[in-house]
Amino acid sequence: MISIQRMHMHVFARRGLDGLRRTAGASVLGLLIAASALAAPPNATVVEYYRSEVDHYFMTASPQEQAMLDEGIHRGWVRTGRTILAWTDAPLAPATARAVCRFLGRPEAGLDSHFYSASAAECEAVAQRFPHAWLLESSSVFYIDAPDVVSGSCADGTDPVYRVYNNRGDVNHRYVKSLDDRAAMLASGWIAEGFGTVGVALCASRPLGSASDVAYVDPTTYSALPGGSLASAVDAAAVTHHTMTLQGGELP
Repeated sequence: MISIQRMHMHVFARRGLDGLRRTAGASVLGLLIAASALAAPPNATVVEYYRSEVDHYFMTASPQEQAMLDEGIHRGWVRTGRTILAWTDAPLAPATARAVCRFLGRPEAGLDSHFYSASAAECEAVAQRFPHAWLLESSSVFYIDAPDVVSGSCADGTDPVYRVYNNRGDVNHRYVKSLDDRAAMLASGWIAEGFGTVGVALCASRPLGSASDVAYVDPTTYSALPGGSLASAVDAAAVTHHTMTLQGGELP
């Protein structure tokens, strides 16, 4: 029996939830790919944070959560510099995108971290198998493409995001695009989990331009206090001037 304080999700995640098979035919997939080409560019940046005190990773697409972490309202979290692109508005996302569920590990169960999946079946399995340990915070915290549940492969134009598990009682997962990051985590004792032989959990869109996260570049830190930042450019307009670069052209 699996302890609720350990929640070894890699048991079913690495196997891709035995029995899952794609049912969409080639014609349906063709329609989805065509529809995805008409979708709007990603409108959200999923930012990764690290808290050294507990050796935990966390990621969020919410500007409000990012602001609270950056401001130190939730102390100890720092950006790792790793990001992935996603959508937070379903109508803007391509037809191939899947809703990503987010679970919170209940502190009363000895947990204090989050778990994400773009697999509806995996989300349902966590909810059914670990209701006393994992609380569903959202069924659609953001939208992103998902890998093939058998091979773990991602569609053209997207890159695999690998999931690794710390294999400890305090259960933490990390989602990385870099194979070097994945290798470093495995070398430190983490376990690969997800779909396919290398454990793919998500498929992230590639940046359209030279920006490292979104399709526009805004290097300004908006701040009313030293070392602080405001929640949005609208709030910051009263305290600073800024410019943005879009596809090589500077906007006022």
